[in-house]
Amino acid sequence: MIFAAGCGTRLKPITDTTPKALVSVDEKSLLELVLRKMAWSGIRDIVVNVHHHSQQVIRFLLQNRFPGLNISISDETGKLLDTGGGLKKAASLLAGDEPILLHNVDVLSNISFSELETAFRQSGAMAMLAVKDRPSTRQLVFDEELVLKGWINHQSGESVSVGIQPEHRQLLSFSGISIVGPDFPKALPMKGVFGLIPAMLKLAENNTIKAFNKQHQWLDVGKPEALEAAPALTAKYYKKFVE
Repeated sequence: MIFAAGCGTRLKPITDTTPKALVSVDEKSLLELVLRKMAWSGIRDIVVNVHHHSQQVIRFLLQNRFPGLNISISDETGKLLDTGGGLKKAASLLAGDEPILLHNVDVLSNISFSELETAFRQSGAMAMLAVKDRPSTRQLVFDEELVLKGWINHQSGESVSVGIQPEHRQLLSFSGISIVGPDFPKALPMKGVFGLIPAMLKLAENNTIKAFNKQHQWLDVGKPEALEAAPALTAKYYKKFVE
């Protein structure tokens, strides 16, 4: 599933008229870059959620051919549900017996989806979050076994603790890419509008959620300065996906 419904407020004024998903990097939209990487990785069934300028995104998907891909749309035009709520709404479209890759549309990285899937299958975890050791206002807390144990906002001082806080904790930042079991969307404990990370923290009270902490290059293309840096990353890591 590609989370493409966000309003892209950090990219204003570009997103006043263009949905974040269709913001271009070297003449390719962020949505197309993620779709091409998924197709190259062997993923065939993809759900894209839409809200902000939703008709533009739907038109793009209808007018552009992505051979081999079966793309479904989860329409949140009436109400933006955030990542957790959006995933729960799309549960019926994601039904099956395979793991589900979750990917923010504004994230570019050289993470191997196949390596992430292999690590997830071997872990026995309910979900696995791609993380990176980088500075961030908000970070996830893991124990020495890379099991999710909490969340902290360094700026506000707000925190969430799951079970007993480990003495030797690791603080890592979420990379906007995760993988979950096929039953995960229906197991989400919240309703309405809610984020994926708060839901993960709630589920972590009684389930194992782990980190995928392999070194990777990563860029959140959610702000103008990152958009300027994006072409260098796509030229290095995405060229083979779009040729």
